[in-house]
Amino acid sequence: MISELSAFGSPVRPLMVAVILIHALLVAAFGAGVWLYAIATLLVVAGFGPASSSAIRGIAQNLTPWAGAFERINAYAYFAWIVVLAVMTMRRRP
Repeated sequence: MISELSAFGSPVRPLMVAVILIHALLVAAFGAGVWLYAIATLLVVAGFGPASSSAIRGIAQNLTPWAGAFERINAYAYFAWIVVLAVMTMRRRP
């Protein structure tokens, strides 16, 4: 630690340890939320990308009822991730 407030023998050490612990837990919780969202988006894109590619194979026979839906889900999941990343980046600016 840089601060002497958390040094052994400091009168405010118990308070500082509690505050630092709460801060670390909150950072981990909000960081985990962003990571979970990123992983979920990756799974959606990794799932619907190949599904879209597979569904588009029947385009010559006009057998593509789900190709557009799969493609849109894939694209919108990616764009939603970009929006969330932009909002989170803007919120962290001073």
